[in-house]
Amino acid sequence: MSIPLAHVFELGGDTIWAPAVLHFVVQSVPKVVTFENAEAAASFPLWWMASSGLLPMSALLVSRGQARTC
Repeated sequence: MSIPLAHVFELGGDTIWAPAVLHFVVQSVPKVVTFENAEAAASFPLWWMASSGLLPMSALLVSRGQARTC
């Protein structure tokens, strides 16, 4: 996740807030979410690891030039 976090840092104008919020969400959600269904509780860690690894990579689709013009 370091590459997407570094890219988000640069997209945000070299401020730490955007990567810090992204890191907070990725780390805190598994600690807060609870399930009553045992099957959902068993599969959630795998889905969360996959999504928290792939979704931040979508930041790489935005170039630095696009971010500065928005």
